[in-house]
Amino acid sequence: MALKLEGAIAPVFVLIWSTGFIIAKLAMPYVEPATFLFWRYVGILLAMGALSLIWRPASWPNQSQLLHLLVAGMLLQFGYLMGVWSAVRLGMTAGLVALIMGLQPIITAWFAAWVSEHVSPRQWLGLLLGIAGVGLVVAEKMNFVPIPVASYVLAVAALLAITFGTLYQKKYCPVFDLRSGSLIQFSIALLLSFLCMVLFYTFYCMMPVFKFYCFAPFYYLYCTVPKLNFKGTVQRKLRVVEYYINKKVFFSH
Repeated sequence: MALKLEGAIAPVFVLIWSTGFIIAKLAMPYVEPATFLFWRYVGILLAMGALSLIWRPASWPNQSQLLHLLVAGMLLQFGYLMGVWSAVRLGMTAGLVALIMGLQPIITAWFAAWVSEHVSPRQWLGLLLGIAGVGLVVAEKMNFVPIPVASYVLAVAALLAITFGTLYQKKYCPVFDLRSGSLIQFSIALLLSFLCMVLFYTFYCMMPVFKFYCFAPFYYLYCTVPKLNFKGTVQRKLRVVEYYINKKVFFSH
């Protein structure tokens, strides 16, 4: 029964993972990466919080495991997704960024000794053939599609984040309750996305549903809580938003 369940989950996982790149490409012309990811994590935490009330976690991590889960969450949930979405935002195609992320098993294998794993010669051959294939596709894209260098840098940063995040989690916190551990990891990703949204973005979103609500709550919060001392920063960002609205300048991908 367990084998049948694993066999059914595998294609579902591949479908969900692969369509994430397509969603990124569809969304990036209309919303900034940190803004979209922030609201994504809000939705995930609300859903998982409700699920945890019904299906309570068997255990919560201790202080040591908590720190390890936070580090893994920063790499896997924030570093990886922020890098991918930012690369797509700067012009990289969904197919190309997916191919670059496909190098993860190869990079992971190079550092497999860190988690005491053995890679057989046959596996090395398959991994090297895989990286050669990806390299050929990337080289072809670079010749025919003008993609900024920064986009490649962000994609590689995302690749390293998910690789080292996977290795770190397997070494320091391989076993944890998925409900409590995921809540912790998505929470740190939410916080980091929020900080990026405040410091580097305008909160603006061209998607009709979120066009106003992406930044209005934060403007109210910062203007009414003096200790945060972000009122001037947010006001400057809102002036940028006003410029985009008045000039009807749409974000391009």
